[in-house]
Amino acid sequence: MSQFTEAQREEIIAILGKHSPQNIAIFDGINEKKLNNAISTYGETIPSDEEIFLQYDGTAWGSAKDGFLMTNLGIYSKNLWESTKSATYQNIHTLNLKKTNLEVSVKVSENFNITLVHTPKNIYAFLQELLPLAQTGFKTISQQSKTNPSAQIDNRCNGCGAPTHSHQAFCEYCGNPLN
Repeated sequence: MSQFTEAQREEIIAILGKHSPQNIAIFDGINEKKLNNAISTYGETIPSDEEIFLQYDGTAWGSAKDGFLMTNLGIYSKNLWESTKSATYQNIHTLNLKKTNLEVSVKVSENFNITLVHTPKNIYAFLQELLPLAQTGFKTISQQSKTNPSAQIDNRCNGCGAPTHSHQAFCEYCGNPLN
């Protein structure tokens, strides 16, 4: 049984469709062989009560032995020649893009980063939009508005001044943490 409601699935699919990142598969579109490769390489520690809903294949030949998996509770990652790293969404502080080599750095704490290498900019934009949703426990915008009527009120990022919404955890333009 899925841990995601139909509304949550639709919102994640809409976010994916908006950014069209390559090498990402979600929900029923995840290839079983690639998923098994990822789990055996870097997803063995994923608890059985977590649902894997997204897989990014970071390999050149499509084996998915490097990349990242996202579950309803966290992200699990492995890059070539590196050990497995993971973090819960609640522990993620910032998301940054290193434009020189297309690395996305997920800052978990001062001494702990998850680096996603060879990720196109559209994956960064996708994660910028998805991570705040993940940090709310995948409450859809409409669910947030019901429990928090101010969820739609516009704010400004302290880092770059871009418009933001109160449901966002990160600025979608500069990656600055909000609130």
